[in-house]
Amino acid sequence: MSSPTANTSSHSNGLLHSVMNSLVTPYWPFNILEIGYLTLGMALAGATYEWDWYLWGVGTAFIWIWSAASNNMDLAASKLTVDVDSRVQYVVGGLMFVLYAAVGVYLATLTSMLFLGLVVLAAFGSLAYNLEWFGGILHDREYKTGIGNLGFTAAWVPTFIGYFLVAQTVNLDLLGAALFAAGPMFVCSAIHYLESDLKELKYEDFGIEHERDVEPDFERLQRRAAVQPNLNIIGMCAMAVGLVIIFVI
Repeated sequence: MSSPTANTSSHSNGLLHSVMNSLVTPYWPFNILEIGYLTLGMALAGATYEWDWYLWGVGTAFIWIWSAASNNMDLAASKLTVDVDSRVQYVVGGLMFVLYAAVGVYLATLTSMLFLGLVVLAAFGSLAYNLEWFGGILHDREYKTGIGNLGFTAAWVPTFIGYFLVAQTVNLDLLGAALFAAGPMFVCSAIHYLESDLKELKYEDFGIEHERDVEPDFERLQRRAAVQPNLNIIGMCAMAVGLVIIFVI
């Protein structure tokens, strides 16, 4: 597990700034993206089962809280978001995870107690990624498990959760939904596989002040870009098989 190092340098802009930037992190567009994946899964299930706007609203809050909490754990790393006190980020992120668990339990009472398994799975995957547990094997791009865990937690989990919230049952359709959710997972993994060599541009785009050395490696970027088509092909084939299982078999 990575060791938290507080960003308390002269760059810090005070307590209120740290709290506000922890409640809504610079990575908020990714929070919306994961809500999009949730909605995609729910809409897919809505073609067979009954859509529920209330469940969508609670599910949206559930995903936002979880995603923002995870972002805080990531952004509080050493030399990152140096204008924010990382101790505040960890506290706010921790409290968000508590709220996430509470909303997850509530969703389980509305749907099925099996949903609690997805709550635990999502929390474990995101914490293992953002806190670099197990020596970074579920985080670093050098490991297939690292890039896979990113796509799994950021795309597969919210898509599958969305489907389950509407379906609320265990049958063959869930296998189809799991395969369908692999599509966004592989696409997400392919996009973020290049991130190591694009971090300076990413931090600039999201307005993140940092003190990291993010020297890109163009040869590595080329090698990883060449892998992207294969990942996209696998994802598209998984989606196709999933749709056949749901709507044909």
